[in-house]
Amino acid sequence: MADEVAKRFNNRNDVCAPYQGAVLGASVDSDTVDLTQPTRGISVDVVGTVKVTMWDGQVISFVSGAFVVGTIYPICISRLWTTGTAATGILLYW
Repeated sequence: MADEVAKRFNNRNDVCAPYQGAVLGASVDSDTVDLTQPTRGISVDVVGTVKVTMWDGQVISFVSGAFVVGTIYPICISRLWTTGTAATGILLYW
């Protein structure tokens, strides 16, 4: 049992594992290029709209206020759009 737990938390692709790092959304947002790897979480410092492409290809625009400041939301996105995103201080976690 302990080996299974250790394996689960050492697997970077496991969504239940601790976050391995974060990057500012402003440094990777794009209307044409996907992220190098899907995220496992997102947070914002200033509320506003957030447009993303989910890992399955679905494009979603979250309305302003959908994300509470300082909360990490466990969503897997493959693109953070420049157009349609007004929130700032976005952190993407993997």
